Amino acid sequence: MHLGFGVTQDRCFVISMGLDMDLLFKRLMSISPPITFGDHVLIVAGTPSRKQRKIRRTLQEQLSIYGYDGPIRHIIVEPDNPAKSMQELTKHLRDCRGRTVYFEAGSRLCLLDIEVLILLILLGFETYINIKQEDGAMVSIPWGVIVFLKELGSRKSEARLIDAMAANPGADIGTLARILGVSEKTVRNKISHLRKLGLVERRSRGVPRLSEWGNALAEIIRNVTTGSQD
Repeated sequence: MHLGFGVTQDRCFVISMGLDMDLLFKRLMSISPPITFGDHVLIVAGTPSRKQRKIRRTLQEQLSIYGYDGPIRHIIVEPDNPAKSMQELTKHLRDCRGRTVYFEAGSRLCLLDIEVLILLILLGFETYINIKQEDGAMVSIPWGVIVFLKELGSRKSEARLIDAMAANPGADIGTLARILGVSEKTVRNKISHLRKLGLVERRSRGVPRLSEWGNALAEIIRNVTTGSQD
């Protein structure tokens, strides 16, 4: 089932009602291309209220100024009833199958936000997560982090590469190949893939570097590996 008619895009925007609407609107307009007709827009909230209905109308009016005149679906769930919430969320999120998902959440992640995150990961969506910080800035979690954590057991060779890069900052392709006992071509291919996942950044002179999220993932991998050996 689609929320729009005519030519559709491959995106689904899942919005937590706890996010400031002004900030949300700026976020949606900064995405390239901006939200447009054919995209899915889902607002997730708890018990309905007059304030929520007003926010929904305001968002619809603002988006229409920039060419989005499709409907906005308002998903009402009960956070204190996880089983029912998961059932309702799953039903609506499956409508986004085949689309890239953008999840926009506020600075204080509530139970409802956590339920949405769990489902997005389990359902295997390509998901970009944006969370508002207390100072109003946004933290974006690359889709690759979610993919890697979900498939950590089957990504041991890439996990070893990430661990080696974290332990040897500034190491070039040849050095990493010697550390891992593999060919330079293998290292280049894996680094190219990790770059697409947002875990490795481009750097001059052929020296790869882990992104901030790549370093965070290296710490997780180290702790998981250490824990499994105890």
